[in-house]
Amino acid sequence: MPSFNSSSSSRTFAPARLRVLFVFLILASALDISAQTTRPTRGSLGKNSTAVRAAFKDVVAEASHSTVMIRGRTSETLGTIVSSDGHIITKASELKSDLRVTLKDKRVFPAEIIGIVEAADLAMLKIDANDLTPVQWADATRIDDGMWVASSGIRKDPIAVGMVSLPGRRKIPLRRALIGVRLEQAEKGPRVLEIVRNSGAEKAGLQANDIIIAINASAVTKREEITNIIGDQQVGTIVRLRILRDGNEQDIEVTLGSVAPPTTQGSDRRIGRGERMNQMGTSVSSRRAGFPAVIQHDSLLSSTTCGGPLVTLDGKVIGINIARSGRVESFALPSDLVQGYLEDLKTGKYPPTTQPTTAPADEPTTQPSTQP
Repeated sequence: MPSFNSSSSSRTFAPARLRVLFVFLILASALDISAQTTRPTRGSLGKNSTAVRAAFKDVVAEASHSTVMIRGRTSETLGTIVSSDGHIITKASELKSDLRVTLKDKRVFPAEIIGIVEAADLAMLKIDANDLTPVQWADATRIDDGMWVASSGIRKDPIAVGMVSLPGRRKIPLRRALIGVRLEQAEKGPRVLEIVRNSGAEKAGLQANDIIIAINASAVTKREEITNIIGDQQVGTIVRLRILRDGNEQDIEVTLGSVAPPTTQGSDRRIGRGERMNQMGTSVSSRRAGFPAVIQHDSLLSSTTCGGPLVTLDGKVIGINIARSGRVESFALPSDLVQGYLEDLKTGKYPPTTQPTTAPADEPTTQPSTQP
């Protein structure tokens, strides 16, 4: 397979190079016109402008036939066709109930979730169709930084264009999941000493002096047991706590987050401001970490435009967009990683044991062992 590196011979991907040249000519013309007329609006000449995206329509022409729109009762995202008989992959954490898939030709089908790879936030759907166009995969190991890429939608123009920032095989680890409490060991079990502000515990209504006696129906008697159980969960998971409050047992559901303890609150406020700056002007994905490997690119996606193909200038798919992580940072699962999951998803190795839920963004923080 020919290299995707821009240093390849002049014969390699000549049409693609002409397209890129066309993009620069568009930008130059637009700059010249704007200088003679009026000051351009912010972003009107950027790589996500209508003119620039239109220049890449031939690049995504093939992939757009393999791209679908997935809508639920309160959700919307893209998906990628991987077999002619109705198998579609997408971002799992964006899926809700009552799923409907819209094809490029406007046909609409009800969809069933048949598998979820939690580690990659990748779901497989099945629709009752037998004439679909699966994607044509490219070798993601041959990409290089600075390479042009485009993200396909179901329309003729790409939803975004950009450049590879970091090639594949970069792991994006998850932050450790936390309830958001400080505990002490009491006679009847682990007792809540303090609730961390803005944590899942606070939002769920946990109170100081509550005693946690079970998590997801598993009895706990020691603080360390809670730490171990919660530490194995992902940020965004909903856990059911059974607590003892004023002598009465009751159940509380808590969405796990990643929250800084009070002792490091000052430093984490600074981290938080940086994170907020990184998210300005964009809709980041709720799940944007914990992936085995990603291709990082600077295309301007949104939380509702992940799940579709990421293509090179020759129109072949090098990955599946899986998250918008920041202002200039999007992630795609490399094609070889995705292909390794497909057969197991089809045959039921990754059953959807629970409906996927939307996970809150995890923030960089330092976690003490005493705070589950």
